[in-house]
Amino acid sequence: MASSTTIPRISAESSSAWRDTRRKLLWIVLIAFLLRIAVLMPRVRHFHYENDESTNISASLASGEGFANPFGIKTGPTSWLPPMYQWIMAGVFEIFGAKTKASAAVVLALNCLFDSITIIPIFFAAYRTFGRKIALWSAWAWALFPYAIYWAIHTNWDTCLSTMVMTFAFWLTMEVGNASVEFRVSQKRANVGHWKTWIWFGVVWGISALSNTATLSFLPFAAIWILWRRRDEFSQTIARGAVAAVIFVAIITPWLVRDYVVFHKFIPIRGNFGLELYIGNSPGANGTWQWWLHPSQNVLEMKRYIELGEPAYVAEKAAEAKALIRQDPVRFAKVSATRFVYYWAGVPRAEKYQIVEGLRQSLFLGFSVLAIWGAIRAWRQRECGYALYALLLLSFPTIYYFVFPHARYRHPIDPELVILSVYLIAEALRKDTSVIPA
Repeated sequence: MASSTTIPRISAESSSAWRDTRRKLLWIVLIAFLLRIAVLMPRVRHFHYENDESTNISASLASGEGFANPFGIKTGPTSWLPPMYQWIMAGVFEIFGAKTKASAAVVLALNCLFDSITIIPIFFAAYRTFGRKIALWSAWAWALFPYAIYWAIHTNWDTCLSTMVMTFAFWLTMEVGNASVEFRVSQKRANVGHWKTWIWFGVVWGISALSNTATLSFLPFAAIWILWRRRDEFSQTIARGAVAAVIFVAIITPWLVRDYVVFHKFIPIRGNFGLELYIGNSPGANGTWQWWLHPSQNVLEMKRYIELGEPAYVAEKAAEAKALIRQDPVRFAKVSATRFVYYWAGVPRAEKYQIVEGLRQSLFLGFSVLAIWGAIRAWRQRECGYALYALLLLSFPTIYYFVFPHARYRHPIDPELVILSVYLIAEALRKDTSVIPA
């Protein structure tokens, strides 16, 4: 296994070994995609678009009405969701028709593609930390991972896109933090290659922000980790980080300007957090989504949304939520603790057969335990990048402890959880075989 001071790099392998590795990796990606398409084919015939914000905004874009109407009626411009996935789905709607079977097939196939491409950063991140064998095992694990297949063929939200981009961002964070010239031919080539990595770092994080704003909760911790890893090259790191920051800001600024022009106030990419906070902490809050309080489900809330307009409505809900939290901080702490449990153990739901629900939650919790145990094991072994995995697990879920969790909300960090689970299993197998006499 790699130590904290040994940084495995693909370029350290011989060219023939790397060609073999690359060929295996491409086969895994292809097999993963074909598997998802095979599962999707019978599913798509029965798929129908829900009256949800993702579908409605995309349909509005495709019809020429702009980024608007999140609830299926003409309510005007919106900042309810980040724009990236809606732009993609709107493009599909323009070509194949809004909410048609053909567009559903294409949207879900794109999800399958995003989900399969995620294998590439999974491999490289795992290679950086644990070496080639664990990297290939992690790639295969994702190819066959039931949760990944499920989300690819069941949702027309940004889930698979956000997961792919977030995993690339995690890998690139590891790259810029661990950059070394020990396997390079020359210092000049190392500098050029490293600048390119920093540029991609800024680009991918910008795309991630426009895909799923929750991923930004990890960015400050990623930056701190990079600065710590490269503390001996501090001035150089600051210079390159500044370039990445400029690229990041340049990517998100047009959308921020759009929101300011439309709503006459600064909105940090997505503008519905106040409602989410209220729904998660309403008087009847129990740690789950209180769907009956949402404008899409509640006639009175929809009426209020239309009366006030989106920004004022969200601000009103945010004020109500903060007042409830201040009135009873103990209740807020208890509900937050419940949300913490649900995030990692699974949100309970009504099932006709309780044994099915028990099995589902057991598998969800078991996967969480494996991954967290793997993170602890990596920490104890001081594996390369161990702290970055820990920071991800600590930072990304935090926002959901204060609103409400959902299995879909954890999916952007499932790739790293898979890597850690595979690592733990491999360590257990290695220990078992080490005690077998020759």
